[in-house]
Amino acid sequence: MFMSFNGMSEAFAYGQATPSVMTTLQGMLFFNSILYIGSVIVFSKYFGIVGLIYANCLNMGVRAIFSLKISLDEFTKARNIQDFGLFQLTARIFCHKVFIGLVTLGCFATFVVKICMDHLIVYL
Repeated sequence: MFMSFNGMSEAFAYGQATPSVMTTLQGMLFFNSILYIGSVIVFSKYFGIVGLIYANCLNMGVRAIFSLKISLDEFTKARNIQDFGLFQLTARIFCHKVFIGLVTLGCFATFVVKICMDHLIVYL
């Protein structure tokens, strides 16, 4: 889910690729690379190999939110619309009923697969 959200937001941001947007995106990617390396070290220390998945989710989530924020800044600048803060944007996304529904569905599907795998292993 994080990867698809990241892909859509980055595609939209790169679609508006003016030189200033590209410079901002490059700075964001540099910052996020440092964050990713740090999160891999910390998460793999505490969670083992699963920490790599957590670090990747964090990486994709941060990239998506920054790309969306950059896109919204360009969009609001071009149309003279009220500016959104990053915290306000993140809160609006995470509190949206579609996002909550998708996360719930993903958790339920993970739970069902885990139950099925546990029963399958018992019978093998």
